[in-house]
Amino acid sequence: SGRQMSLRRDKLRVMVELSDSEGADEDDFSDLPPLRCIRPKKVESKFQIGQKVWLHMKHKPEYHGQQVFVLPSDPLKVTVGVMATVQLSTGKRIIVKESHLTEDPPQP
Repeated sequence: SGRQMSLRRDKLRVMVELSDSEGADEDDFSDLPPLRCIRPKKVESKFQIGQKVWLHMKHKPEYHGQQVFVLPSDPLKVTVGVMATVQLSTGKRIIVKESHLTEDPPQP
C-alpha cells in the first residue's frame, strides 16, 4: 500500500528462509493462474440530481405524497441504484430506497 511503518527490531523475526536456488526463480509466476480485473459494475440511478419526484411511503404517513428533490449522495453512505438522498420541502434531507420514489404524483 506504500504506507510507512516503524517497528522495533526485537519484534521482527524471519518467517521462511530461502536457499539460493529457491530465490533465483522468485520472479517466475508461470505456475500461477492469470490475473483478471474484478471491478464492480457501475450502477446508474433511475433519478437525476435535482429531479422532482414524489415519496410513496405508506409506513411513514408524514412523508407519503410529498414532493422532494433528488440530491447527490455520498457513495460511502448510500448504495447507488438502491438508495437515494432527497430533500423534503421543509429542507430536511433523508435517505430513502429508490423504490419509494416515483415520477408520478400519488393517487388520493
